[in-house]
Amino acid sequence: MLLEPLLTVPAHLVPGGHRWYVDADGRAWNGGLGEPPPGSACRIPHRLACPGLSLDDIEPWRWLAAVRAENTRRATRQACEDDFRGALPDAG
Repeated sequence: MLLEPLLTVPAHLVPGGHRWYVDADGRAWNGGLGEPPPGSACRIPHRLACPGLSLDDIEPWRWLAAVRAENTRRATRQACEDDFRGALPDAG
């Protein structure tokens, strides 16, 4: 599961099934549909915040719309940099 990098969200803001918790050893696990523990924070799947993907089936939450807009700005900035070669690196 690809998680949105650099974003930790208060778990009560994220609907059940989309909450991913990361243990101290780096293992991620889905919190399911249960109520999150008070004060807990979680991560979200990258597909929810990726501006290049459609959210037709998922009504975006207000804060997620802001994350998607920022990711759009960041991707546009990176694409416009002088040293951008126009190709993705070979990831295997």
